[in-house]
Amino acid sequence: MNNKSQGLSFAYRYSSQISTAIALIILCIVMSFLSDSFLSVGNLLTVTNQVVYIALMAIGMTALFMLGAIDLSVGSTLALSACIMGHMTNQMGVATVPAVLVALCVSVLCGLINGLLVTKVMLPPFVATLGTSYIYRGLAAIITNAKNALVMPDWLRWVAAGKIGNQFPRGIIVLVLFYIVAWFVLEKTPFGLKIKSIGGNEKAARLSGIAIDKMKIKTY
Repeated sequence: MNNKSQGLSFAYRYSSQISTAIALIILCIVMSFLSDSFLSVGNLLTVTNQVVYIALMAIGMTALFMLGAIDLSVGSTLALSACIMGHMTNQMGVATVPAVLVALCVSVLCGLINGLLVTKVMLPPFVATLGTSYIYRGLAAIITNAKNALVMPDWLRWVAAGKIGNQFPRGIIVLVLFYIVAWFVLEKTPFGLKIKSIGGNEKAARLSGIAIDKMKIKTY
């Protein structure tokens, strides 16, 4: 295959990623003309730090996209787990670490429910996770009485909102570390290879002995 054919094959394979990158570049160019401070180091760091939590959720969404699935309830899951943690620390006097562990367990439970609805109840992922998103968001509102219940502990604020040298956000470092781990899991482990196999051809993956439902539940 010559270089031209390889280039066309690469462009076709990654057309969606390339178009997204081009759109982002165009947007940055336009914003740089509208504001002189847009491309400043401080502004870029601030914007990146503000979307760290979204980028962290995108790790899980990436695994689901590779699987050929979707989860519309991730934002509501985040809201529910955070509200439970805030309620436990602020209203019940529970220590921060146990409250964080409970919040993580709640998130895992929400994902398990989604996985069971998709694999056992045979609901389409769009329908199942759209429905659970309203349920999880409603539960968060009930727990907090629709009020802000989260006061971030000092050590968690140090990680999430702290800065190195009063300029570089620590949250970005946490994000990079999680992305490295996610890359390793998805690219170098049997778990990631199975996900890609199911997303590429579910029937072939099933015939090769991969437990499809089990993998989907794990991914959710």
